[in-house]
Amino acid sequence: MNKTLSVERIFSLGDYQNIKFTDSITEIPEAVLLNSDAVKLLRYLQLIDIEWAYTHYTNLRLRMPKILKPEDVEAALAFVEEERTKTFEQLLATIQNKE
Repeated sequence: MNKTLSVERIFSLGDYQNIKFTDSITEIPEAVLLNSDAVKLLRYLQLIDIEWAYTHYTNLRLRMPKILKPEDVEAALAFVEEERTKTFEQLLATIQNKE
């Protein structure tokens, strides 16, 4: 029977605001789960992945235009959409290079 390992981490953003990251690894064979060293390494990998995601999130927030007025929302959305498009194009290129 295959199992799942999940990790959740909450980071404080200040001013009573938090952000939650979760990571799940599914379909882990029981033989792997019975190996305590392997489980420790899987959990550590999950924590490292969450730290990576949080670091990239904070970097994105620093680069994004500040929202001070309602019209600033448009600039922030334009920035996020540009980053989204650029990342999608990079993903597509990476997938096509693997084929």
